Amino acid sequence: MSEQWLLKKIFDNSYRIGGSARMRHVLKDLRDRNQILSVYPEQGAAVYVTTIIALDVDRKSVLIDEFTDDGHDLAWLVPGAMLSLVGRNRRLYVGFKAHFIEPLEWRGAGAYRCDFGERFWLLQQRRYYRVDLPLMKRPDCTLIDSRSRTFRARVIDLSIGGFGGLLNVDTAQEEDLPQPGERLSAVRFKLQDGTKIACRGRVANLRRASPLRHDRVILGIEFDALTAADEQAICRYVREREREVRRKERGF
Repeated sequence: MSEQWLLKKIFDNSYRIGGSARMRHVLKDLRDRNQILSVYPEQGAAVYVTTIIALDVDRKSVLIDEFTDDGHDLAWLVPGAMLSLVGRNRRLYVGFKAHFIEPLEWRGAGAYRCDFGERFWLLQQRRYYRVDLPLMKRPDCTLIDSRSRTFRARVIDLSIGGFGGLLNVDTAQEEDLPQPGERLSAVRFKLQDGTKIACRGRVANLRRASPLRHDRVILGIEFDALTAADEQAICRYVREREREVRRKERGF
């Protein structure tokens, strides 16, 4: 994935989110994990790197490490200059636009203060956008493997490309589960509106649900031979679920 493609894609409005609380949470996580951010000035071809060193919630600003000029002229960095910052946080690409406010000294080192306003984007590092399902609205799913064995799971996240299925299992039985790469002859579950989804599938990955829980695993399932009607139904559900999350973030 090229940087130019990502820069163009991540700031598409279809990936824009609202909610200052969510934004602060992600920025804090970027700071705590000391994640590198690429900085693209609004004007100029140079790309810089930085990290978030502090958040000033009261002033709605973020402090970032000062750039090394590396031979580039920093004359463009004046109050009001627009910056596009892009980084990675867990399985997401994160982007936000900020106005440069001022240079300052932070704990004996140079830093920059920028605002972070309300413009914030997330782009999942997946082919299809995926949403988490509410705890009380996770449908039961039936999986049948190539040996005609049946497994029951709960759908915990969903996209038009596949889903995560939570299984209760004893440690002794884990080796008997469908393994990554194995084909599933049947995948069946219902969406919240009652739409029945039925197709074949493939196990993309197998992982423990939690280091502290040895009796639960998550199967990452990819859909195979999903009908156009089922794909549209899932797409509608994913969009509605994302709207629901956004409304809650905004207090509606």
